[in-house]
Amino acid sequence: MTLTNLPDFVTHNEGTSDFTIPQNSDLSLIGKYTVTLRSEIQVPDDFTLTSFTTMFVEYDFDILIEPCLVNTYTDTTTVTQIVYNIGAQTLTDGLYVFDEDPVCNYPETVTLTNLPPFVTHNEGSSDFTIPQTGDLDLLGEYTVTIKSEICVPDDHTKNTCTTKAVEYDFVVIMQPCTVSTYTAGQKVGDISYNIGANELLNVGEYAFNEDPSCGYPETVTITGLPEFINHNEDTSDFDLPKTSDLDLIGEYTVTIRSEIEVPDDASGTTTTTMFVEYTFTIFVEPCIVNTYTATLEVADISYNIGANELLNVSPYVFDEDPVCNYPETVTLTNLPIFVTHNGPASDDFSVPYNNDLAIIDSYTVTIRSEI
Repeated sequence: MTLTNLPDFVTHNEGTSDFTIPQNSDLSLIGKYTVTLRSEIQVPDDFTLTSFTTMFVEYDFDILIEPCLVNTYTDTTTVTQIVYNIGAQTLTDGLYVFDEDPVCNYPETVTLTNLPPFVTHNEGSSDFTIPQTGDLDLLGEYTVTIKSEICVPDDHTKNTCTTKAVEYDFVVIMQPCTVSTYTAGQKVGDISYNIGANELLNVGEYAFNEDPSCGYPETVTITGLPEFINHNEDTSDFDLPKTSDLDLIGEYTVTIRSEIEVPDDASGTTTTTMFVEYTFTIFVEPCIVNTYTATLEVADISYNIGANELLNVSPYVFDEDPVCNYPETVTLTNLPIFVTHNGPASDDFSVPYNNDLAIIDSYTVTIRSEI
């Protein structure tokens, strides 16, 4: 017996003159296989048995390999929600499984609708990964639709198929970044300035730290800051421009407070305020005078009795180094009553007309200036 085009997966049982097809789940075998069966006998022509006449029967038969039949297609392991806290380590979660009954292993096509771009679908392992992120704008809940389909051929021709599908929703929940502590990582410290000195730039730098770091916007409030000091919000410090205003001398207590608003949950509708508050002091010290000297001394004054009056003679000047402009008090000892001191308007002297011969003399006067 001869068999032509018998598929490899079919066993010919010569002893029982039939065929066996072992259990097989290879979906690629679905189809129609035409096999030719031929059986021959040799009939002797005479008693000599030297020649024979061949008699045979030959015909074709078909082997039809039909599709594996799926009774049900269900979600046996379901992902309901994936919860991630912003700022946490990379998360892989949300395992899902779709099963045929019986198992036929038809290729499944998984479609995801509204999957956020920051979530990765791992087709090979049938789950999802959210890489580590500190993006606070991702806070919220995201509803995703997952759908799995298989196409079961209607017959061995595979010309048409019946789709079996499972579809359901799950939620990706992006929870707030959790701040355990909020502290002053760098405090301002006391600021000291001497009137008349050069400006102070970028002093009193401060910093507030979240642990862990989440990057929530912070609101810094300064209370009691004198008007002559500038708060630099961008660089988190202060400037004190040069000033010679002696009225600013003093001690100023300033309160600094920083707040962050941490959402209570993924909805972001309510928040918990975390804050740090402390005080620092600004000392405005006196202008420092290194030397105080008479840069222009009073020249001797000479007047002839009966002469015209002397106006604005013998000016004097006292100078600070550096110049602080402290109020000066000028005291004159033994100044004759007939001499006029023009201070502080012009810081000099005048001798009005006088013909009194009795005042002829020499007069020694002491001038003293104090600051």
